[in-house]
Amino acid sequence: MAAATAAVTITMDDLGAHRTDAEVAEVAGRRSQSAQPLADNGSVVDVADFRNFYRNFVPALVAFLMWQGASLVEAADVAQKTMIEAFRRWSQIDQPELWARTVASRTLMRRATATEQGCRAGLPIHSMLLPASVDAKAWEHRHAILGVLSGLSSPQRQVIAWAMEGYSSAEIANELNIGFGAVRTHLTKGRGMLAADRGPSMSSVDAADQGGLDLWLACQQHKLVIDLIGTVEIQAALREVENLVNNPPTSPPSSAPESQSS
Repeated sequence: MAAATAAVTITMDDLGAHRTDAEVAEVAGRRSQSAQPLADNGSVVDVADFRNFYRNFVPALVAFLMWQGASLVEAADVAQKTMIEAFRRWSQIDQPELWARTVASRTLMRRATATEQGCRAGLPIHSMLLPASVDAKAWEHRHAILGVLSGLSSPQRQVIAWAMEGYSSAEIANELNIGFGAVRTHLTKGRGMLAADRGPSMSSVDAADQGGLDLWLACQQHKLVIDLIGTVEIQAALREVENLVNNPPTSPPSSAPESQSS
């Protein structure tokens, strides 16, 4: 569980290396005051705990969303908005990874529905998580797994993405609000299509070998996450999360992620 603490972590980055004792005390006081409203229940957020979670989990969350059909830019945008909401609720979230995956998945599904209905307003063209130098299309093209997954339906991609994270069919049904039988059907058909449509990079996978297919998929997922670790701008994006929570804009964002009870 993301535990609340009685004090806010103050780092050298926050204070600077050459400040006087009075300036240090002033900064510490401001940080303590600004942290108080971050949790809805009034407890103080463990900022260091959140930062550790953010740095370790964001690349995996972006990859998870891309497996479900999001582009690199959209996945980064949804992940960042999800993390802003997570920071606001941090002391109340019992299972941060599950919470973030659920909120981000629901946000992505709502966006996909809006796009299908012809509403493209608000779709991201950039994300704070991605440096301006990144060519998103070229980055996506070099990961063959994304092209392989594009042949599946959206529900098939969703359940496979959750299954590759280690969730059971019953847990996936609960998180996606669909029937257990539907989850098993999407998994079976999706895996079957992946095995039947294997390209050069899947030539060693037997179509009847589900274990071999899942191992291959896990390897591709791992490659995607490792590449993302070297691509996303963790520090700059993390500062944006904290700044937006501590200094909210005067007008609310047009599309906030759907919250989930912890």
